[in-house]
Amino acid sequence: MPSRARQTRLIRTQEKEARRTLIKYSLLSMLLLAFLAFVAVPFIIPRITSFIDESTGRNNISENGDTTPPSPPRLRDVPRYVNENSLEINGSTEPGAKVYVVINGKDEKLIASTSGTFNTTVQLPLKENEIFAFSEDEAGNKSTDSQTYIVTVDNEKPTLEIIKPKDGDIKFGQENYVEVEGQTEDAAHITINGRVAILNNEGKFNMRIGLNEGKNDIEIVAKDEASNETKIIITVSYSP
Repeated sequence: MPSRARQTRLIRTQEKEARRTLIKYSLLSMLLLAFLAFVAVPFIIPRITSFIDESTGRNNISENGDTTPPSPPRLRDVPRYVNENSLEINGSTEPGAKVYVVINGKDEKLIASTSGTFNTTVQLPLKENEIFAFSEDEAGNKSTDSQTYIVTVDNEKPTLEIIKPKDGDIKFGQENYVEVEGQTEDAAHITINGRVAILNNEGKFNMRIGLNEGKNDIEIVAKDEASNETKIIITVSYSP
C-alpha cells in the first residue's frame, strides 16, 4: 500500500491539475464571449435584420417610422377614346405626394399640390394606351396602383350616308314633311337639326322632319366616341 505521504502528494497533484483545467476553460469561455460580443454579434445581427426587412418588405422604412403607404391616386374623367395623341390627366392623392402616371409601362413623375390635386398632359404614342398611376409619400412609402384605363386614339371621322331625301328635292301640297334616312357607324351619335336620331343594330337611322314653305336646310351630324364629327347639309324645298 502507498504511504500516507505519497497519497497526499498525489491528491495535491490532482488538485493542481484540476485548477489548471478550470483556469484554462474559464479563459476559453471568456475569449469566446469576447469574440461573440465584439466580432460575431455586430457582424451577424445586422445581416439577420437586413434579411428580415427584405423578406417582409420593410427595407423602405423611413427614419421617422412612417410605414403606412398612401391611398392610390384617383384619376378623374379618363375618356375611352380621344382624337389626338395627347391627354390631360387630372386627379387627387395625398397632399404633397409624388404621383407617377404610367403610360404603356413608362412613368411620368409629378408632385401633388398642397390640397392633393394634380394635373398633367401626357402623350399617347399608340392606338391603344394603358394608363394607371401610383403615389409615393415623403417617407418613400408607395401606394398600390390606381384603376387601369385603356385609352384609344381615333382621329378618323365617322362614315355618314344619306339615303333620302336628295339634296334639292321639292315637296308639294299636303306633304309638308320629309323622311330622313341614312346610315353611319353603329357606335356613332346622330343628330338631325339638333334632334337625336335612334340607330338600329346596323347603324341605320330614320326621322321625320317638318318643312316650312320655301327652302329648308337639314343638318345631319354623326359624332363618334372620340368626338370626331361628320356633317352633311341637304336642302329640301316645300311649296303648298
